[in-house]
Amino acid sequence: MDTRLLSCVTASECSHKTLLNIQTNESTDKYSHIILFVKFFSKFFHSIWGMGKTNEEYNLIVAERVKAIQLLSDLEVEGFAQITGLSKDIFYSIYSGRRRLTLETAKIIGESLDFDGSIIFDLNTPIPSSIKHSVNLKRFKREHIYNVEFFSKSWSEKKLSKIIESKLIEKGFFSSPKYTSDVMKELISLGEVANNDLLNKQLKYFTIKGQLRKYKAKLKNKFGEELNREVYVYSDK
Repeated sequence: MDTRLLSCVTASECSHKTLLNIQTNESTDKYSHIILFVKFFSKFFHSIWGMGKTNEEYNLIVAERVKAIQLLSDLEVEGFAQITGLSKDIFYSIYSGRRRLTLETAKIIGESLDFDGSIIFDLNTPIPSSIKHSVNLKRFKREHIYNVEFFSKSWSEKKLSKIIESKLIEKGFFSSPKYTSDVMKELISLGEVANNDLLNKQLKYFTIKGQLRKYKAKLKNKFGEELNREVYVYSDK
């Protein structure tokens, strides 16, 4: 009996090529041949798709690997579903353990992020960091820049921080006092997007760093007339 068969009990250790080799090199005795493969498939599917505790643990680890890929891509579940063309309910079900990851779904994830999706099942293979530099992912981020709900908060914050620093602060935009609304308008004119909470958080961050200072000034209406209400304005002086 081919000893490769006895050790070939996990997805990471068993390949279709190995199986074919066993089929062509196995004993010519048809009954031992049948018994061999019954044992093989029984052992193989119990390890990967069985109902035992080992199988449940394996599926949970696979689900964690899928989640790691999502986080590595700087995507929320909504964005992960959008880039793969799959329902977000599929990912919620995988993460909760109610659904197993299928090979078809793994391949779709891989094709969407430019890597071999089948490695998700191989626990001995690290998730490739190259995912962050995927051509498809970069294109997706450009095309959906206004869909902030697609992206992780940390990625959105880092991105906005870089934009404010390189395109506004370093270009002298704050050489004169600017209202938050002025900053928002300038970002929009640059093709960027941010919600008010995130923008205020980043402006506060740059005041703490000392790159901007803030002070209160009279709020102005759309005609430039000062109102009684005071709000913060930001300047680099």
